[in-house]
Amino acid sequence: MYRILQKICDAIQCSMNEFLIPASKVHLVARDNAANMVAGIREAGYESLPCFLHTLQLVLNDAVFVQINIKNISATCKNIVTHFNHSPSSFESYRKYQTQYKVPENRFKQDITTRWNSQFFMFERIFEQKRALIPFCCDTDNSKLKSLENNEWIILEKLLQFLKMFNDITILLSEREANASSIIPTVQVIQTMLVQAEKSPLFLGLGSL
Repeated sequence: MYRILQKICDAIQCSMNEFLIPASKVHLVARDNAANMVAGIREAGYESLPCFLHTLQLVLNDAVFVQINIKNISATCKNIVTHFNHSPSSFESYRKYQTQYKVPENRFKQDITTRWNSQFFMFERIFEQKRALIPFCCDTDNSKLKSLENNEWIILEKLLQFLKMFNDITILLSEREANASSIIPTVQVIQTMLVQAEKSPLFLGLGSL
């Protein structure tokens, strides 16, 4: 453990030296929520602040993506994306369905574990392709490729509208001008949105998954 802490300390000092930053100018170090980062920065003698977006990702992972229905939907979506990414010929066949059912001729998006909103973008693209994807998967030649069930499409639609709120916040706080003073107002906005979502018929059933 000490070796890891020392490496973190050395990395911080190396970066400061590279960019000619004196220790007196460092008031706070932004970090993720990993315990070794918390300890390493403390060992280096600096105060730190957890990355709000990383915290938001952990919250969504523990409160939303861990739910069994969402995990099943995610697994099916990942299988669809993987199928088309690994089979160019299959995607070329799928293009005919995109044209026939008049959906945007977009490729599918793969999610990235370290970015929660990449899963949102994957869900969004899958839902966009719904009208072409369902008949494609029902085709005899593509019977091994499973689409979402009817109730899963309903859940996915509600989930997308719910997650869009968090995606908008993620984009806003990823801007270069974003700063720590935005955190408390953002948390208050999230709390207000969650209260409104709980009362909205739009999200009926989403909270009981």
